[in-house]
Amino acid sequence: MKTHLWWGFFGKCPRCGKGGIFFNGLSIREKCPACELNLIAHDVGDGPAVAATFFVGILALATALWLEFTYQPHMWVHFVVAVPVVGLGSFLFLRPLKGILVSMQYRFRDVEQDDENLGQM
Repeated sequence: MKTHLWWGFFGKCPRCGKGGIFFNGLSIREKCPACELNLIAHDVGDGPAVAATFFVGILALATALWLEFTYQPHMWVHFVVAVPVVGLGSFLFLRPLKGILVSMQYRFRDVEQDDENLGQM
């Protein structure tokens, strides 16, 4: 049986598991194309970016330390290795983390009561 975390990891709707929640890379759709779930209410903010930064930072640091202590290359080699590791790592971690947090918000937060107050401070 598929869980909310599974569907979130693959960018599927947390209610039906069929429709995609993303468009244009990392943007969240307004509604699920399959079940019409209001996804605007599930705003994850900066949470996925912070988590991805921690994961990618640890990965980049470990790669840089391994490269330095194993081969002792010139600084330009570190730059050539670090840019793809950080760039690709950020994108690869950010999308699943964002999907998981949207799915967790659907599972644990009651947004139907908040719908009438969306956009008001």
